[in-house]
Amino acid sequence: MLIMTILLLIGILTASCVMLYVMLNRRDNTMRDYIVLSIFLSILGMVSYLVELHAPGLDTKLTGVKFGYMSKLLVTPMLASFVLEYYRIRVNWLWKFAIYIIPMILQIFIFTCDSNTLYYKKYWLGDDNLIHITPGPVYFFTMGFSLLLTVFYVFC
Repeated sequence: MLIMTILLLIGILTASCVMLYVMLNRRDNTMRDYIVLSIFLSILGMVSYLVELHAPGLDTKLTGVKFGYMSKLLVTPMLASFVLEYYRIRVNWLWKFAIYIIPMILQIFIFTCDSNTLYYKKYWLGDDNLIHITPGPVYFFTMGFSLLLTVFYVFC
């Protein structure tokens, strides 16, 4: 766990420096905004992993995981939008709307996972002091959606 903590802290520090460098770049354009937001969301994800590693109790760890999913769900549309902007690909406004509204709807399922079984059928604190899960149907949809967008922006 110590090695993971050190790696996460290095990642947070590195990403923060890169974000600061990009923000201080005087060129103001949409691509820069997508990159800054993507880096910020990556930092949020790393912080949520730190919370899950070190927070006491299941409820606190689960709160960290919920905020981490905010990062994971929004970074893929940000990077997909960056690719669209970079290659000057014009898409229908409905497509852009959908790649952002779907993560927002999924986030509702994530933030209410302790009161339904759609995202996690079951979750518990394991002997290793980490959250273990049995995924629900919305969890698989979320992973599929993220994978689809990731494949798009990697191979575009």
